[in-house]
Amino acid sequence: MHSHRSFFLGFALLMASSLSAATLQNHRYTLTLGKDGAVRMQSAGQTVELRPRFAVVMAETDPKYSRLKDAETAFVVPSWKPDGKTKTADFLQAGHVVTMDATGAELKDGVLHWTFADRPDFALEADLSLPKENADPVIHMQLKAKKAGWFSAGYTGIPATDPKAVDWLWQPLVWQEKRFPSKPFLSTEYMCPVPATFVQVGPATMGLAVDQSEVPFRLPTFQNSRFGVMLRNQDGEAQPMAFAPVFGLPDSHLQVGGTISLKVRPFITKGDWFDAYRHVATDLFGFHDYRQNGPVSLNTTLDNMIDFAMNDTYSGWNAALKGFDYATDVPGTVKLVSALHPLSLAIVRDNPEIYNRRALPMMEYMMSRQKYLFSMSPEIEGQNPSHLMKGPAAEVSELSALYAFSQDRSPVFRYFADLESKTPRHLNLEMVSTGDSFQDLLALYRMTGEQAYLDRAKAKADSYIAERIAKPQTDFSDVHVAAGGQFWTDFSPKWVDLMELYETTHEKRYLDAAATGAKEYMQYVWLQPTVPNDDVFVNKGGKTVIAYHSRLNPSPQPIPSPEQRVPAWRVSQIGLTPEASTTYTPNPAVLLTHYAAYMLRLAEYTGDTFFRDVAHSAVLGRYENFPGYDINGEYTTTYQRADYPLRPWKELTYNEIYYNHVWPHIALLTDYLVSDAITRSRGAVDFPSQYAQAYAYLMSKVYGDRPGTIYGEKDVKLWMPKGLLRTDQVEVNYIAGYNVNTLFLVLTNQSNSPLAARVQLDPNVASITQSAEYKVRVWKDNHAAAQLLMKNGEIVAPLSPRGITVLAIDGVHIVPNFQRRYFDNSASKLSDASYANTTTPVGPVHGMILGMGKDMSTAYIWLEATDETYETAELFVHRGNEWNKAGSTKYPFDFSIPMKDSEEVFEYYVQLIAKDGKITKAEPVTLKR
Repeated sequence: MHSHRSFFLGFALLMASSLSAATLQNHRYTLTLGKDGAVRMQSAGQTVELRPRFAVVMAETDPKYSRLKDAETAFVVPSWKPDGKTKTADFLQAGHVVTMDATGAELKDGVLHWTFADRPDFALEADLSLPKENADPVIHMQLKAKKAGWFSAGYTGIPATDPKAVDWLWQPLVWQEKRFPSKPFLSTEYMCPVPATFVQVGPATMGLAVDQSEVPFRLPTFQNSRFGVMLRNQDGEAQPMAFAPVFGLPDSHLQVGGTISLKVRPFITKGDWFDAYRHVATDLFGFHDYRQNGPVSLNTTLDNMIDFAMNDTYSGWNAALKGFDYATDVPGTVKLVSALHPLSLAIVRDNPEIYNRRALPMMEYMMSRQKYLFSMSPEIEGQNPSHLMKGPAAEVSELSALYAFSQDRSPVFRYFADLESKTPRHLNLEMVSTGDSFQDLLALYRMTGEQAYLDRAKAKADSYIAERIAKPQTDFSDVHVAAGGQFWTDFSPKWVDLMELYETTHEKRYLDAAATGAKEYMQYVWLQPTVPNDDVFVNKGGKTVIAYHSRLNPSPQPIPSPEQRVPAWRVSQIGLTPEASTTYTPNPAVLLTHYAAYMLRLAEYTGDTFFRDVAHSAVLGRYENFPGYDINGEYTTTYQRADYPLRPWKELTYNEIYYNHVWPHIALLTDYLVSDAITRSRGAVDFPSQYAQAYAYLMSKVYGDRPGTIYGEKDVKLWMPKGLLRTDQVEVNYIAGYNVNTLFLVLTNQSNSPLAARVQLDPNVASITQSAEYKVRVWKDNHAAAQLLMKNGEIVAPLSPRGITVLAIDGVHIVPNFQRRYFDNSASKLSDASYANTTTPVGPVHGMILGMGKDMSTAYIWLEATDETYETAELFVHRGNEWNKAGSTKYPFDFSIPMKDSEEVFEYYVQLIAKDGKITKAEPVTLKR
């Protein structure tokens, strides 16, 4: 294969060709047949020579198709044992490779037919056609076996390019930018968000995609993948190629007379790599804004999910350990993601139970544990947990946001945010949190308002953009594979953090960088197969496939599920991503789509609706309750049902259940609802947020700590208590808020049809008089509309297709519950004497008073001593002129004590009882408000 500086021959060569040569032409392409059977493909002012060259990989015996993890990328790739013993991931070493060049060519009835030399082991046929209008050419090859054996055939006629001359390349899932595969890896169907490879050189991109007809509507797997794509040839050059079937799978084992075939589409696109990617997704595979709400609205899903999260029987909550059971991955552990999620929802939902039973203990966990993953024994090693109480297990941004959510009442968060900004730590896996990244510095600026922090954040972000975004990566060093880097947020730029910086500074270079990073992230999003405009049959046999079971569940049973015919879009994975480079096989289509809300905002900021379409595809119409982790094994509606998670863990055999993901999932839906309202209103509806950085890819915005605005109306508090309203249209989502005299309802239509939504308020929740009439101001699609009248708590609101209608119901005086205490200005700010870190005979002891509002003060004490030496810890508190034992606990040693607002001090001491019965007492400590 001859190497070229560029595969583009240039427009002049086409003009120099004979006008009498055989040609095919549509609106986009001109194909000219050369004397040697090669075809000059011209489009967008560029010309590429397509050679009639194919390759056949074959073996007489089973090549032992398997997989291995590539050390450089932590990416699991196909492998073979050509000698029956040693694995290789080099596809071109998997069998004997025969290169086939056409010996003749004939254009007949609009189809170019290539002929090949006769062989004793197989016969090869191939043709090229050009469909009408703007379609890409189609190359169709067929192989017929003359001898029994294993075969895979591919098109290899696109020009090869020196990788050093490439501006951008793509082979799914991880070879992008200038990260060229280290060997000829084959990306099989289930590894391909789009089944294509391509190379950008200068102002155009050349690639090869598998034809839509080759990709059935299903969830492809390792065992049923039908084809593979590849970029690196045997000479180490960049050359888009595609092969079928997957060598070593049953379809590749042919008897005499057996056949295989493959259709591929070579293409040229004007513009950069993303233009090519978008072309394959939209023009070849028909990706579009295809989803809407399913059987219920997102608000109903949110209600169900919060009810589940508060269910102590099924939600996996371990009250004693203040965390969620993580047995799915590491038995004997609990894990949290962020305390900001339930804290935000306690405010937005106006629900003190969420605060008392989830947010408060989760804040205490984050402050005291060393890592997100806490093990009940130091012997547990899976995923590098910690058994220690050496907190906080929180990023600088988490601590800064907690301080903001406390209304600056709890300086302990500020203290630890500042402390941890100077201390690199391992919080998740072995990934290093430096404490002084541009994200951390932005968080410190938001917390303090000090310009120096923002200046440093911008300087570091500018350096990051110059090194990470302006300069395409050539290796995987910034993924930090050895430390556990494996998620797509590790492989792609930190686009969400850059968006946060843009929203603070409004400086366009950060938006541009964020958009570039988000486009790269979208290369991990499923945009194929094409979703048919038809129904599909699911739950065959009245049960769901067992796609997941733990070693703790040796006898898994399928979940009973009625057979159904449902619209194909309801079960499609399009819009989701696989989990990670190491786990995309067991987790092929993850439902935890935190990127969606940010992509809604990017669509608004940039005007690029592709971001919006991906965002809609990631969230809408997917589930009625917590759905578990992913679509797994086969299409089904089982995980979508409202009752799906309401069963014991061992009965949940369709997909993985990570209980620590429940509140992050609730947060992402809330973020999506608010972001949808903000972007559809073009910013006329606006609620400020804090940033919940969390870990891995679970970042989201959280709301409720400050009021927002709605069409110029100020001091609007986001307020969405359960049962506030009902509507007769499942396609309508909403957010709600109130100020001193008005209740606001922001309604968004998720369908492509106009709606008249009947909205019924609950008078007991909305503080209205059922028999009274209320004037309702209306904005429809961001324009003032005719006023309505609410009678008997009911309004009929008009909504345009995919539109927004905002209702302002005047004369409503909301009587909040939790928000009344949270926003009460009489709840004073605590002093720096409200927390203490003391050295004692039993090791470090930490104490803090946490203030979140009126009658919302708690003293939290934790010890770093472990159960290696000590059996029991006891807490003694001085109240009413006497010392009383306030608690006794086994490890982990911590205590949470409610305080009255009238208590100005909290005086305590701890004593530990060793395993030999010896008692060691620490000196008393006084915390002051």
